[in-house]
Amino acid sequence: FSSLTPVNFTATALVPSTSQISVSSGNTQSPTVGNNAANQLCVLLTNNSSNVVGATVSFSVTPTGTGLSSVGSSATTGSNGIACVTFTAGTKAQVNTVTAQVLTTGATISTTFTETSVAGTATSFTIVSGSGQSGGVNTLLSLPLVVMLADTNGNPVSGQTVTFTPGTLDRKSTRLNSSHLVIS
Repeated sequence: FSSLTPVNFTATALVPSTSQISVSSGNTQSPTVGNNAANQLCVLLTNNSSNVVGATVSFSVTPTGTGLSSVGSSATTGSNGIACVTFTAGTKAQVNTVTAQVLTTGATISTTFTETSVAGTATSFTIVSGSGQSGGVNTLLSLPLVVMLADTNGNPVSGQTVTFTPGTLDRKSTRLNSSHLVIS
């Protein structure tokens, strides 16, 4: 038999169909775009109340696409039955769903995380509406003055105070009244 070429077999061990997967830690985080979540996303895999060791857990994130969020594609459960991956927020501020799944002898079992990528610090603003208007003394302009603050990736930034300061006007004063500029 020394002249025979050895052959290799590949097999995948599946966990029993009675196994359960659940979120262990890392759910509902809000990392800033372009950064990792503070904590890893971890799942616990058990079978009849015992930890499942050495099982491969696959992870995926939606939505998908260029510049969107990512996670490690898989992790192996340790002696504690836990498998963890790192979530990295993409460049788009959005809600992300991360799915962790394991193939069992009966079906695929899964659990989900919800991670929210949030906008970074405002670095620019653009006029949305209200520019170029004119109006009479002591009258409201017909359109509100609206600007959009955005981070370096173009994500809208909320919760910031914007102060409108009038430029050169032929009137005595200006004030904001319910988002409208009043000239008096």
